[in-house]
Amino acid sequence: MAVGVLGAAICALQSEPKFLTKITYIDDRGGLNRLCQHVAQQTMIAIDTEFIREKTYYPEPCLLQLATRQQVFLLDLIAVDDCSSLCQLLAQTAISKVFHSCEQDLEVLQQLCANEIGMVFDTQLAAAFLAHGYQISYENLVAQCLNIWIGNNQTRSNWAQRPLSQKQKDYAVADVVHLLPLWDSLSQELQQNGKYYWFLEESMQQAQHRYRQGAEHDAVPATFLNRARQWREMKAQQIDRPRQWLISDACLQEINHWQLDSQEGILRLPKCKRLRGEYAQVLAQLMSAQKTSRSGSAALRRKPPRLLGREIDCLNKINHMIEGAARRHCIDAKLITNRRKIVRGIQQRSRANWCQTWRQEVLTAVEQQQIDDWLAALDRPSNNDRADRTNTTKP
Repeated sequence: MAVGVLGAAICALQSEPKFLTKITYIDDRGGLNRLCQHVAQQTMIAIDTEFIREKTYYPEPCLLQLATRQQVFLLDLIAVDDCSSLCQLLAQTAISKVFHSCEQDLEVLQQLCANEIGMVFDTQLAAAFLAHGYQISYENLVAQCLNIWIGNNQTRSNWAQRPLSQKQKDYAVADVVHLLPLWDSLSQELQQNGKYYWFLEESMQQAQHRYRQGAEHDAVPATFLNRARQWREMKAQQIDRPRQWLISDACLQEINHWQLDSQEGILRLPKCKRLRGEYAQVLAQLMSAQKTSRSGSAALRRKPPRLLGREIDCLNKINHMIEGAARRHCIDAKLITNRRKIVRGIQQRSRANWCQTWRQEVLTAVEQQQIDDWLAALDRPSNNDRADRTNTTKP
């Protein structure tokens, strides 16, 4: 882990909580320039976004809320269409960015800025390392940590309308004004409980995962489902509509289940009744191409992996151990790993795909050795092997 990144993160612990009173609405280039000058002097800012995405593939950015220790800015993204100067600041790792549940906000900023947002702290992730619940809402976390109750009655508001109402502005301010005090409280609690570096490692790991997802988007196996989803993705982007409006996941799964390669057969499926004929024809061609390809035929014959009886027992024991470790450290078990990763580890006879970084501190050396012993025992002969082959279940 880079010293500069850790140093910037540790500086985040050194400021006292302050609530803000000055609010500035920005809808022109001059206001954006003043915002950038102010942000350039900060070491930490809080960010939230408002957007609409009901009828489009891409989110339509409408408002960016940015809070510093001194004031709150509401940046009108409809009135100010070139935010490149602000984007350059958001890419800097010297300025820490605090979000709550950052995934959608980062997607909006990626579209707006076309570059990575550096040094991201997510208060929802921080809360998962503490006793505040897994994927807790912003409103509930503010109530728990700051004893402040905020409403969410503008969640489904039309953020593209102009002018914004006072209720909308109040809601937008409330969504960002408490983030820095909230981070102050959570970071102090993380430090006191010895979990601050765990949080930093997980934050960096998630950032790397987001980067890999983008880089590996096109590198997927040529199965029908992957080809169909790639085509749907490109078509949805082309016509700027939500992907589920074109073809639902349920429809794709049903086509794959019945291996249908005719337009008429696809359109008769219950979950594909609303599918446009031209889309059904494309899907039929994709299925036909898979059936005639050697790799596709091999993929069709391959059955989903199943766990044998002893493997199921191993899965249950590992789950039980993880739940115990989570209770011991007052974190949610889902933060350590999930069932899918454990199953893959059992099939590979290794815990390396989920027991890394800070997780090696959550599980004791004795517990890690016990898991290794359980995995090694799966390959030893057993009198119950015949029973294992018949007592199977899907993971």
